[in-house]
Amino acid sequence: MKSKTVSKPPQYLRGVIAHLVAGAAILITTLILIPLKPYLGIQQIALLYLLPIMVSTVMGGLTPGIMAGVLAFFTFNYYFIEPYFTLRVHTTQDLITLIIFLMVGIVMSQLIGQAREGIRLARIREWEAVHMYQLISAFAGIQDLRKIVTVLADDILKTFPVEFVQISIQNDDKTEKNITVTQPTDLIPNANPNMTLSMETNRGIEGEISLWHSHSQFTQEQDRLIHAYANQAALALERTRLVQSENKARLLEESDQLKTSLLNSVSHELRSPLAVIKASVSSLRSGAVDWNPEAQQDLLSSIEEETDHLNLLVGNLLDMSRIEAGALQLQRRWNSILEIVQGTLSKMKPQLVDHQILYPSWWVTKSCWSLASRLLSFQQITP
Repeated sequence: MKSKTVSKPPQYLRGVIAHLVAGAAILITTLILIPLKPYLGIQQIALLYLLPIMVSTVMGGLTPGIMAGVLAFFTFNYYFIEPYFTLRVHTTQDLITLIIFLMVGIVMSQLIGQAREGIRLARIREWEAVHMYQLISAFAGIQDLRKIVTVLADDILKTFPVEFVQISIQNDDKTEKNITVTQPTDLIPNANPNMTLSMETNRGIEGEISLWHSHSQFTQEQDRLIHAYANQAALALERTRLVQSENKARLLEESDQLKTSLLNSVSHELRSPLAVIKASVSSLRSGAVDWNPEAQQDLLSSIEEETDHLNLLVGNLLDMSRIEAGALQLQRRWNSILEIVQGTLSKMKPQLVDHQILYPSWWVTKSCWSLASRLLSFQQITP
């Protein structure tokens, strides 16, 4: 939920109020000191006049402080330096006192004003650093473009006095639409945005930030921070795109390696049944040997078996191509280990003619228990 921002008066109005407060402080101090004039000396009165000067500088800044010092100089001379109720000075000592008072008031105002400005700048830098750290921490570890944009929109809505945020980024995949996120989602602005920022990196423009707010413009600090937000978001988007591109490149490389290994293996597997078929057909067609019916049946049986084996290999290759193209859907379901083993043995029967395979019931039971966790991940390919 967005925290409400207390609206402040404009800059020029705050300055006017600060000067009025400085003048009122000098007036109140004068009204308090006039009844105490018989009991206080000139030095004590001059020191008491420094208090409203200091307060005006701390609360309003350097200019109100200097104005308070000048007003205090004239009221001090008018009400407390003989001859009273005039700005004339008869004695050199009083003149020196007034000049020192004015110099002390102005110097004190400058020193306090500089200290106050330093504190203000330090607070602004702290405010910027805290919000930038929070944004960078929120971006850390995110590998999804829409998630990055959503986090950025939420943070802008919480940090700045804006009413509506819209962020659009371009999608590298031409088959998909660009990503657009708005906050709040239930508000649709009627006017054009008050501010538009581009999220730009060396690769180009990553996206655009549009802001709607009721203020005429951001302060200098807010403007600097929102531009830093845009630059940081652009870097996060660029980093995510580079990571995604790297993952795609690695997957393509692994896929190419797998295809190469598969082709090498399949090439060897294809040669074996082709060699048997070729030898059997050549033997039947040649007239050099008078094959008896039993021998002919054996050769024809070998041709049929190797043709089925070859058809199975070609079918597997086609299935793999269809899987990569997304034409097949994988289904996960329970299967029997015994049926899988028996099906595999029946397909490998020609290669296992000279071997004896034993799988007693206790071994099947043990295998079922040990591989039970993998049954759900067994994938049955269906068109």
